[in-house]
Amino acid sequence: MKLKALLLCTLLTLGLAAIAFGQGSTSPSSQDPSMQSPSQTSPSQGSSSQSSATSATQGSASESTFTGSIGKSGGKFVLHAAEGDFKLDDQGQAQSYEGKDVKVTGTLDSSGRTIKVKTIEPASK
Repeated sequence: MKLKALLLCTLLTLGLAAIAFGQGSTSPSSQDPSMQSPSQTSPSQGSSSQSSATSATQGSASESTFTGSIGKSGGKFVLHAAEGDFKLDDQGQAQSYEGKDVKVTGTLDSSGRTIKVKTIEPASK
């Protein structure tokens, strides 16, 4: 009888310890969603800060919109953005916006430092 009581007590203790350390039989999918850890929240609930490079709403998946100001570096027009300077492949379009805040739509080349310009337009304030 003492052996059964000791065994029962041990099993009960182990079971409570397993539950306390999250190893119980309850699967995460059956838990209350409000009890989920922050790492399980959806990406749409993340930070509300905006990057100056965002995916465009139209066009190819690799097309992005970048904001900054047009300036010169090494005799060429570049976009001075929060992420750093980006070379612009269309120097003609960039020239008319020198010194101005703009929104550039285009795709980054494989090096990630040159924008293949689709459009340049004044940035909305």
